[in-house]
Amino acid sequence: MLIVWCWLIAVISVVLAYIVAGPIWKREHSMLFGDSEDSLKLSGMFGEIFLISAAALFLAAIDEVCEEVSVRSVLTDYPDITIPAFILVLVAVYAYGVYKGLNGLPGEKRRLTATYMVYGIFSTVVFAGLCVLAALMISEAVIDANKFSVEAEQVLSRAQTLGGLPIADQTTGLNLTFLDAQAVLKRLEGSMSPVFVFAAGLFAFNLVVRYTPLSHAFAQEAKYATYVTTFAALALVVITGIWVYTGQYSTFIGDVLEVMAPMREDFFAAAPDYNSRYTDIWLRLVDDQALLGFLSRMSDQWGGVAALLGIFQWSAERFNKPEARAKLRQTTAEGAV
Repeated sequence: MLIVWCWLIAVISVVLAYIVAGPIWKREHSMLFGDSEDSLKLSGMFGEIFLISAAALFLAAIDEVCEEVSVRSVLTDYPDITIPAFILVLVAVYAYGVYKGLNGLPGEKRRLTATYMVYGIFSTVVFAGLCVLAALMISEAVIDANKFSVEAEQVLSRAQTLGGLPIADQTTGLNLTFLDAQAVLKRLEGSMSPVFVFAAGLFAFNLVVRYTPLSHAFAQEAKYATYVTTFAALALVVITGIWVYTGQYSTFIGDVLEVMAPMREDFFAAAPDYNSRYTDIWLRLVDDQALLGFLSRMSDQWGGVAALLGIFQWSAERFNKPEARAKLRQTTAEGAV
């Protein structure tokens, strides 16, 4: 409900801002659909409402995939951090609004400044939402890492009691250890979901801002910011992936293999069925521990969506280059002839 109220406040703010701006923003931020003289021209207000609605759904999606924390808990549990951060965002937004207003065209400065005072509410909601989003993901990552450490230790402790048991009991215990390990790794995979949802959202935002008619609704600074958000999305996925792989995923599987190693002589001296089962589990864990095995796990669900949108953005950038557009127009002209 908190996200809905913030969305409603932002929508009212942007509508009022476009009313105050009048012909100024109609001239600068209108969206054009089509290339002919009969092109449809819409107010950029509709584009911004669309994006704030998508951003609200985006935040709600990450809030949903975070199992341990929520938007409300982030705001209420750390007031000594959230209140100063909100004030900082507020001051920065309105300082920038005054700067933009004072640098407007002669005769428009007062109206443009008033516009940014109203629009500042919208901007504050957007940037405060980004801060909450970052806090949400960091809190979830820390809690997930602590839970993983506890669960991994429990699996290893049970596995360490298998040595010296009859081979049938060792096999049963080894099967249970393998299943428990897979369950722990699956939960670890789920802990990466907020990161992938975040990256997917940034890639989708970049595609909309740079390669659709909605791009006309945004200042040039916002378009340049998409390069920063692209780097941020890639950096977040890579850094988080390295942290999870080296600090948790690979280390845990290595510890399980280390516990299994002393049992090898017992299983190799036993009947072929026991030997075969031990070998299957060992090879499966070795494959999982490899970087390719980790990437294969992470590519499921949201990881695959993020990768697909990243490929779409890369393709759009290639085809949107001037030389690519010129070649496309030339090919179209030749086809018409």
